[in-house]
Amino acid sequence: MKNSHSVEPDRWPPHGAEREQAGEAPWEGEVRFRILAEFSPLGISLYTPDGRMVYCNRAMSEMLGYSREELFVLNPSHPEDEPEGQRLWRELVEGRRHSYRREKRYVRKDGQVLDAQLRATAIPGEGGDVQAVLLLFEDITERKQAEERTRRLLDRQIAINQLTLALGFTLDLEKIYDTIIEHVRQLMDTAAFIISRYDPQTQLIHADYVVTDGVKRDVSTFPPIPLEEEGHGTQSQVIRTGRPLYVPDLRKALESTQTEYTICENGSIIEGPPPAEAKDESSNSALYVPMKIAGETVGVMQVQSCRLDAYDQDDEALLAGLANVAALAIQNARLLDTLRRSNKELRRYQEHLEDLVAERTAELRKLVTLMAGREVRMAELKDVIRKLRAQLEEAGLRPVADDPLLAGQTE
Repeated sequence: MKNSHSVEPDRWPPHGAEREQAGEAPWEGEVRFRILAEFSPLGISLYTPDGRMVYCNRAMSEMLGYSREELFVLNPSHPEDEPEGQRLWRELVEGRRHSYRREKRYVRKDGQVLDAQLRATAIPGEGGDVQAVLLLFEDITERKQAEERTRRLLDRQIAINQLTLALGFTLDLEKIYDTIIEHVRQLMDTAAFIISRYDPQTQLIHADYVVTDGVKRDVSTFPPIPLEEEGHGTQSQVIRTGRPLYVPDLRKALESTQTEYTICENGSIIEGPPPAEAKDESSNSALYVPMKIAGETVGVMQVQSCRLDAYDQDDEALLAGLANVAALAIQNARLLDTLRRSNKELRRYQEHLEDLVAERTAELRKLVTLMAGREVRMAELKDVIRKLRAQLEEAGLRPVADDPLLAGQTE
């Protein structure tokens, strides 16, 4: 498209005859424009239809960190936003639209990304063709960041609610563990996932659930880890402080621990760090969060990644929220398991008591039977003795001694 007017850098708006025809002094329009533009809090720039910048105000220069001279020869637009921007620009300069509004990203001189609300307006020349394009943009980076924080908070709460709902359908401890990792691995890197239980009486940390390389490990052979002194040990620090711990370089952090175990590919566990040749395949960063019940740390949930510095503050906050939900579900499952074991023991004891009662009853019955037979025999013996005494007395004889069986009885 051929332009009916050219635009000179830093010489906008058109002046001279056009301003004289409007009844203004040649310099008045330009002065007004420059005052408005230079003191505007919005970024203002002017382009030729072929996309060359010919003017930008101070606000735009300060927002992007470039001098005006630098902005005349470079394009600070974010590369990912260029295709859409070029399409809208073509429609604008070809007369298919008068203006457009969009959100656009710019790359500042320091490398940071600036979010802007952009409005582009075509300025027509005398023949109706587009003579120039005026761009106004507002820095909305803080607003976008606030929106992103709100979105992350919402996503975090949704994830926690989904886990809470899923855990509400079971009190089976293994199913609870499996459900937890299913949710966590959808949200962050989980090359390794471990849930540990802390026993304050023995001050030992027990591994209750371990998944590495996507495989659930048999924790029955895993030795407990003693609680280390303050400032030492990764899990120990979490238990002592009750706060999350992010370790962007796990290998370096574990140099200060007194007890370290490595889970081998076959699931066996060895004391000490992994071999040097396995460094790239082993965990190189980790995130630890406390599992709390009523404000007391009862365990630690951790995720590990083979990458250095794999997690951020959002991951930390999310995992901490999930850990507290998981802690309550695990406690309920353990209480139920304890109750079931207690009931089982009680039933066994009750059955044992019933067996003892039955045994004693049988013995008593035998004794009663035996005693009843003895009473019958004693009665028969007494009857014989009476008859003998009577016969002796009839014969004029008297027993030389009293019969003890008849003592205390009256005739």
